[in-house]
Order: sequence, then C-alpha cells, then structure tokens
Amino acid sequence: MQRPGFIVNSILIALTFFLLAKLGLILSLIYSNVTLIWLPSGLSLPVLLFGGNKYLPAISTGAFMATFSTGAPIEFAFLTAVGNSLEPLASSYVLKFQKNSENYLSNFKEVIIFFLFSVFLAPLISASIGVFGLCMTGMSPWNNYFNIAFDWWSGNAFGVLTLGSFLIIFFSESNIKVTNYRILELSILLIFLIFTQVTIYFELIPMLVSKPLAWTAYPFLIWASVRFHPRVAISVTGLTILIIIIATINNKGLFNMSSISQSLFLIYGFAAVTILNTLFFIAATSEKNKKNHKNKKINFILIK
Repeated sequence: MQRPGFIVNSILIALTFFLLAKLGLILSLIYSNVTLIWLPSGLSLPVLLFGGNKYLPAISTGAFMATFSTGAPIEFAFLTAVGNSLEPLASSYVLKFQKNSENYLSNFKEVIIFFLFSVFLAPLISASIGVFGLCMTGMSPWNNYFNIAFDWWSGNAFGVLTLGSFLIIFFSESNIKVTNYRILELSILLIFLIFTQVTIYFELIPMLVSKPLAWTAYPFLIWASVRFHPRVAISVTGLTILIIIIATINNKGLFNMSSISQSLFLIYGFAAVTILNTLFFIAATSEKNKKNHKNKKINFILIK
C-alpha cells in the first residue's frame, strides 16, 4: 500500500507536468503539438533523480493528459507519454551511474555528461517516438519527419538545459553558509546586475544598445559562481535571462527582431551558452573548493 505522501507527491508532479505542458503548447508553432520549449522535460529529470523511478507513472500520466487534452488521438497521447517517460528514465540512469560526489553537476565530467547525454542525446528518444506518433496518426506527413523531429528535440533539449539544470542544482544536497558579509556582497552584485541589464535591454540609454553589450552579464555570472553557492549562481543566471525575455516581450533590447522566430533563436542561443558556461563556472569552483578542503585535511593530519 502506497503512503499518503507518495500519492500526494505523484498528483502534484502529474499536475505540474500538465500545467508546464499546457504552457509549452501555447507556444506551439507546428501541428499544435511541437513546442518551442518543453519545460516538462526539465521537470521530469530532477524528479527521477531525487524522487526515484517510483514517480515515473506520475510523469506518464501528466504527459498523456496534456496531449490528450489538445484533442489529439489517444494513440498519439499514449506515444508521447511513452517518449516523455523513457527520456528522463534513460537520462537519470546515466547521471546516477556517473555521480561521484555529493552534488550533481559539481565537476566538469558530470557537466559534460549532462550536456552530451541529458541535453543532446536523451531528447532524441522523445522526439523520435513523438514524431512517429504524429506521422502514424496522420497529423503530419512522413516526408516531414526529420524537420519536425528537430523542432521537437530542440524544445525538449532547451527545457532540460534551463529548468532541468536549475532544479538539479537547486535540490542537490548541500548547505549554504549565510553571513551578513555575504548577504551584503550578494545585494551589491544583484544591484549592479539588474541596473546594467535593465539599462541595456530596456534601452534606457540608446547609445548602449549594441550587440557586444549582450555579454556584460558574464562578469556578474562569474562573480556569482566563484563567490557564492551554486544555487545562487544558477539563480542569478535565471534572473539575467528573465530580464532579457521581459524586455523582448516589450519590444525592447538587443534580441528584439522583426521576426518572432529570430528573437526566440537569439534568446535560446544566448540562454543555452550562458547556462552552460555557468555550469562550468560552478563546476570549476566546486572542484577548487573540494581540492582546498582536501589539502586542509592533509595539513591537519600532518600537523597533528
């Protein structure tokens, strides 16, 4: 008999998956079922990493209901549920197998594996199965299979890279040491970050609207990665991307183009590069801190 906590968690996971899926489907451009960004893929992987495979039925249920609610054939809804279940299952297995530290994504090896397998390869599973369902049910012609599969894959990959990396780092087991000095330093960082990014992307000073200035956030991201906890670093990165998105929605900023697809392409590209670099910054800092901690232990033993 399942515990009440497990049942409640399963319902919440399925509901969250469903809501994220509906949000993604609002941005559908192709056949009403291929999204520009599929955030549920970024939810499913952390759920299986930290909650275990027992929550796989919740993910499958959320995926099935989200697709079926669009009026799609039940066969297609079933196949999308299978694809959305196998993708995080395979990805979580690889990450768990390769984990060799307390926290996920805390060294270069894990970041590279995460990018190559979780972001690049695993979404191919969902894309290939999902587009097969589109073609099998007559919702898409077979001769357009690979083009649609690429769009499906890119949406899933971006969801894992953004929401997935954020949740994995945020829920990894680690303690945050909070001091008044660190709070003051973080406040200064956020003030300067928000001021510079809002000034540039909301065109408060027209002469500063220049594409090279898109990278002015990087010193702040490096600062956050080197000086603060990984949760703070990834949150600062998320804040930076959020400012860019809000500015673009309001027809402002460096990524505001005449075509929506061009704007999205620039935002996705910038977000992907920024998040990946932040993950490497975090990994470098974590490995350095681990090495320093190890050296301190050795010195203590020698002195003792």
